[in-house]
Amino acid sequence: MEVQYLKYDGKDLPIRVGYRAMKKVKEDNPDKEIEYDKEGNPVGSAEDNELLLYHSLTSGAYAVNKSLDIPYSLEEMEYILDESLIPFLKMVGEFAEIVAEEKGIDIAELKKATPNRETRRKEEKSSKSKK
Repeated sequence: MEVQYLKYDGKDLPIRVGYRAMKKVKEDNPDKEIEYDKEGNPVGSAEDNELLLYHSLTSGAYAVNKSLDIPYSLEEMEYILDESLIPFLKMVGEFAEIVAEEKGIDIAELKKATPNRETRRKEEKSSKSKK
């Protein structure tokens, strides 16, 4: 994956959403399943986004500087996302599309097979009301 840049605090931060970042998030949350929104973009909790941003920033730093050191802690990711959530989520969506295309996955079919959080809640409410 190519390095992209995310604006924060007047700086362009190198970021690479890719295999390493996704692997690290999965290591931190081994039992968590990936969910998708209506457009087929992966969605997660705020904590998932913070972890993914942190690991994507370390991957970007390594790609540019050959160092995993970044000037921000995991705890600071929420502040970066406050300023740049939408551009970051677009980068994540682009990565998901590339992976799906490489694997020959039809995003439309994936959306049908993987209900999003809203759909699951409706199904849960419906099943509770039938009892």
